Amino acid sequence: MQSLQKFAEHSYTGTVTMSAVKTVGELAERLRSAGPPSEDDVTILLDGRRIDSKEAAEQLLAEVDAIRTSRVALNDPNK
Repeated sequence: MQSLQKFAEHSYTGTVTMSAVKTVGELAERLRSAGPPSEDDVTILLDGRRIDSKEAAEQLLAEVDAIRTSRVALNDPNK
């Protein structure tokens, strides 16, 4: 851990060079040179769920869609 801290102290310049990705093409270009993900390179939600598979991602997207649909229904001016 100390060697990592020393490395960080001597290598971090204090600036962030990466900007937001605006298109799928930009994302693909940035990922072209990326190495494969490590075993622990997954999204972990605040409730502790790991989005580490296609099925987990699909389930999360279905939940997000349901929340959006319910919010739209609650704000429907035609009720």
